[in-house]
Amino acid sequence: MKSIPSAIVWFPLVVALHFLGLGSAFGSSPMKFHVISDSSISPAGTKAARPDALLSGGKFYVSYLQVSPLRTFRLLVLDKNLTLLGSTDLFSGKNQPTDIRVCSGPGDSFFYAFETTNFRKGIPNHLNIARYVFTESLPTLASSKTEVAAAMPVVIPDGLPRSGDDLADDPAPFIYRDCFYVITRKWESAILKVRSFSTDLDHLETREMDLGKSFPGLYLSVNSMVDIEGQPYLIAGVFNGPPIDRRFFSYIAAIGLDDTMTKAGNPIVLSRTKCYEDNVACARHSGGILFVGYDSREYDSPKPAPLDHLGIIKAFDPRNGFKELGLVRINSGRMIDNHFTF
Repeated sequence: MKSIPSAIVWFPLVVALHFLGLGSAFGSSPMKFHVISDSSISPAGTKAARPDALLSGGKFYVSYLQVSPLRTFRLLVLDKNLTLLGSTDLFSGKNQPTDIRVCSGPGDSFFYAFETTNFRKGIPNHLNIARYVFTESLPTLASSKTEVAAAMPVVIPDGLPRSGDDLADDPAPFIYRDCFYVITRKWESAILKVRSFSTDLDHLETREMDLGKSFPGLYLSVNSMVDIEGQPYLIAGVFNGPPIDRRFFSYIAAIGLDDTMTKAGNPIVLSRTKCYEDNVACARHSGGILFVGYDSREYDSPKPAPLDHLGIIKAFDPRNGFKELGLVRINSGRMIDNHFTF
């Protein structure tokens, strides 16, 4: 029996260390998650949101939005026992930083993409990118670019974009074959906007990827990208209408892309339940297992507010038809949003 450690973060910024018990060949017995420790890691007196994390060199690097007292991005460095080793501000661009998504880069660096906003209807939000280099102590900023794209904000309920409008929120960063990709979506569509950069953040290309043939008549929600044995995969929430009542449905899907990230294979349904499942906050491939974290809500028609709102992490075996291996529900009773990480 092998054990693989995984870190899980939710709101307010709390981290729990779990161990996953795996059966031989993954599928002979279900995964079991056991809580080892559970502790608050953001400073007392501050408010935290939208964390993302990665593991490198035996250390956890947790980036997040500090909402108050000063709105900025922060980085926490922890050892495998979740002991805080240091913290620092991260580059957060101009105006108000909000969504931040992180990915591992070459051995000495990590990359992230984020959105900035004025919080004003009719004023565009902007997409920004940055690269940090690991050091003996705290990572240092290597390069950054602000306002590489602009898009109207999603203001609920009276400032929604038009169908097909570009969005800048929840960008999905991804390193593949020495290129840094940042993937965003269009509102109420199955069209993605793919921007590629060099690892020095020089712009290479911007294009659209239309997945309408794979998801006819459906929309894509918040997405993540993951490399599974050398092949890029998009992990996405797929839905057919606003999450207001049970007349609408949503599910989680994986779709393989070719080496040029222009053509898509057949979608694979990873999870379809009676709950409304979307907003793929994170996806990781480790030890031959695909871990997918997403938002799950249950609605009581016609009320717009969810009765139950929690995060789900499910594990799958890509070599065995993406067979589901197990799951853990992430809900500390204080979770108020759909962004968490592990």
